[in-house]
Amino acid sequence: MKSELTPLQKRAKSKFITLRLMRKMCVLDSPLRRGYETTTACGCTIEQKDGKLTSRYCGYRWCSVCNRIRSAEYISKYEPILKSWIDTQFVTLTVVNVEASKLLETLKEMNKNFRRVLDLMRKRKIKVCGLRKVEITYNKEANNYHPHFHILIAGKAEAEMIQEEWLRLNPSARGIAQSIKSVDADDVNVYKEIFKYLTKLFSKDKNGKYKEVNPEALDIIFRVMKGRRTISTFGFKAPVIEEEGELELTEATDAPGAEIKTWVWIENDWYDTGTGEALTNFRITKKIERMLIETGLYNTT
Repeated sequence: MKSELTPLQKRAKSKFITLRLMRKMCVLDSPLRRGYETTTACGCTIEQKDGKLTSRYCGYRWCSVCNRIRSAEYISKYEPILKSWIDTQFVTLTVVNVEASKLLETLKEMNKNFRRVLDLMRKRKIKVCGLRKVEITYNKEANNYHPHFHILIAGKAEAEMIQEEWLRLNPSARGIAQSIKSVDADDVNVYKEIFKYLTKLFSKDKNGKYKEVNPEALDIIFRVMKGRRTISTFGFKAPVIEEEGELELTEATDAPGAEIKTWVWIENDWYDTGTGEALTNFRITKKIERMLIETGLYNTT
C-alpha cells in the first residue's frame, strides 16, 4: 500500500526518526560528532512567505531528510539522460566482506580495479556509458562490512565485459555474488535504487523485523567515506551535484497560506511561533513505534 502522507509529513517522519538516531550517534567518541550534532538542528526552522516554505538542511549523508532531498535532485537531473540510453543494465559488483580495519583499503582497491576495467575497455576501443554508486552494508553476525558497487550501464555486452574483467582482477570475489539484469529506463524505481543512501540506516531481517541499529558500525562507514564521492560517471557528461554540504530548499507547495510565518520544530512537527498551530499534523503511528522499538531508538534521551 502506498503511503498517504503528504511530502511535508514524510519529511516530518524522516526528521523525527533521524533525531532519535542522532542521539545515539552524538554520544560516540567520533571525529564526526560535530556533524551528528549539526544534524539534530537540520531543518528545525521553516520560514513561510508568499505561499512558499523555505528552510536550510544539514546535507549530511546520515540525515534521512537530506538523503530524500538529494536523491530527488539526482533523479531530476539524471533521469532525462539515463532514459536516452539503449539496453540499460543494472550491474552489481562485489568483493568478499572485510573487517573494519580493512574497509578503507578495500574501497581504494575496488576503485583502482574499476578504473583498470574502464582503461582496458578504452584500449579495446569500446565506448561505454555508465553511472556507479558505492554502497556499504554491515553484517552484525560476522561483525564485518560488505562494500559493493551498483552500476547503471548502457548495453548488455558492455555490462558482461565489465563483470568478466572485475572477476579477473578480484579473484577472491564470488561469481555468484555478481549480478546483471536488464531494467526499464522509464521506471523511476530504477533511479530511486541507484541514487539512494550510502548505507542502510535501517534494515529488516528475513522475518520482516527491523534490526537493532549499531551506531558504532554506522560511524565507521561514514568515517571511511568522509570526503569521498559515492557516485561517479563514465562515458558521458554528467550534471554536477555536491554529495555533501548545506542545502536550502524552497517549496511552493504545502504552504498553508501566503502570510509571513515562522515554524519551529518541537518533538514531532513544526509549530507556528505565533499561534502554536502544527504545520503538517504528522502523527506517530503504531507502525513507527514498532520500528523504533525494534531498532532500539524508542527510548532515547
